[in-house]
Amino acid sequence: MRVNGEQITADHILIATGGHPIKPNIKGAEHGIDSDGFFKLTHLPKRVAIAGAGYIAVEIAGVLNSLGAEVHLYVRQHSPLRSFDHTIVETLLIEMEQDGIHLHTNTTLTEVNKNEDGCLELCTKDGTLDTVDCLIWAIGRAPSTDNINLQVTGVETTEFGKIKVDKFQNTNVDGIYAVGDIIENSIDLTPVAIAAGRRLSERLFNNKTDEHLIYDLIPTVIFTHPAIGTIGLSEIDAGEATWQRQH
Repeated sequence: MRVNGEQITADHILIATGGHPIKPNIKGAEHGIDSDGFFKLTHLPKRVAIAGAGYIAVEIAGVLNSLGAEVHLYVRQHSPLRSFDHTIVETLLIEMEQDGIHLHTNTTLTEVNKNEDGCLELCTKDGTLDTVDCLIWAIGRAPSTDNINLQVTGVETTEFGKIKVDKFQNTNVDGIYAVGDIIENSIDLTPVAIAAGRRLSERLFNNKTDEHLIYDLIPTVIFTHPAIGTIGLSEIDAGEATWQRQH
């Protein structure tokens, strides 16, 4: 491994470079900011559009709405947080709309234009136009593996650049491991990455040869307004698990 021109060798190398927010490949996408840019805002925008359906999108929507901004949440499909229990999400959406958040479902942004006054004009797939002061992209994150020359190691990745590992965080290359947002089927939570890293260190350096993180039943909390939390299988997941056992 080479860092700033210095070559470093080790018996064990752990890749934990995390992920980064992405923007869509549409005209004018650069006029919007991402979740990192949200934390750099120096004033409260009057009208805010948030594009995304994950927990980052709904959390930011709740924060800005609570601070007094007019918030519009754009979701490409029928609902945000589709991987969560439907009953919980339906209840949350009722609360969000009662709090004044404008939810635009089945809506895809296709173009962003910046007006002379600095406002942003949002064009949607169905031809509607909306004007806001700030656009925040929260459409997902990509693994930060494209700038570390990973391909020379022979480590296998998915088509999206995520690293393939087994339950012990081993890659297909001896001595190279990966944890966190960059692994295939990851749970993108900092405490999960920390827990996986600690168990890996126990296995490598403390003779606990079977130590590994079990990714099932990991609790998840979303800091929406109101906050929601889950642990275990949703009704749909439980049904699918039962079907798989029976077949």
